[in-house]
Amino acid sequence: MVVTGADPTALEASREAIRQRLAFLYSTPAYAPTLERLGLGAVGPSLRRLVRDEAWDRLVDHLPDQVLDQLVLVGTWSELPSLVHDRYGRWADGIVLRPPEDPAADAAFAAVLARLRET
Repeated sequence: MVVTGADPTALEASREAIRQRLAFLYSTPAYAPTLERLGLGAVGPSLRRLVRDEAWDRLVDHLPDQVLDQLVLVGTWSELPSLVHDRYGRWADGIVLRPPEDPAADAAFAAVLARLRET
């Protein structure tokens, strides 16, 4: 997953949306092996306890920044090309990015995509 946005405000909003999604996903037993491989085995049981207690609103509080930083690439559009290259350059020949919701950002996002293709 990639968290990105045009500026720090958009980046933070995107980061928190991904945190919510991952907190829910990693609360399921199916993701336990992934967490174990990443050395984050204690995260899953903590999230599952909250689900059993129906404390859905507290899930995000149990997915700390260090976990999010390990699982998700985070950077503004201008930072994204070098971040993608540094993390995935040797391992992947493509990535999937969600385009911005605001059509006014299309040109700026197209420039980011062009830079990504160059790296």
